[in-house]
Amino acid sequence: MVKIIMLNVLFGIIIDTFAQLRDKKSRIDNDMVNVCFVCNFERLLFEKYSEGGMARHIAADHNLWMYVYYMVHLYTKDTSEHTGIESFVLQKFKDGDVSWLPRQKALCLVSFQQDGDDDEDKEAHQEKLRQKMKKWY
Repeated sequence: MVKIIMLNVLFGIIIDTFAQLRDKKSRIDNDMVNVCFVCNFERLLFEKYSEGGMARHIAADHNLWMYVYYMVHLYTKDTSEHTGIESFVLQKFKDGDVSWLPRQKALCLVSFQQDGDDDEDKEAHQEKLRQKMKKWY
């Protein structure tokens, strides 16, 4: 009887651990699909306030691969030929500082960020983003 109880406790722990791993993977997948990696705005904002939605934003404005290519370009280019901006970005990148990235900024959302309408809706979105930022950092 004791063996059966101990095995059931062990199986419960194993099943609970797999459920936690599945939930964590689900949250990560949801974040990858519904949040811009560069500006950290959610899909709903792009679908509501941007022409072309999230797909156009990711393809044209904040294409992650363009940032990767830019960093490769900076590393392969001779440092004596860097412009001021290139030197600044490379130094920030080497220091681990990401302040040069457009966090919480997107040109396609300028109307959302400046428009006087729907202030309550904008405040709700901003508060939700602030809560997410607190949770992540």
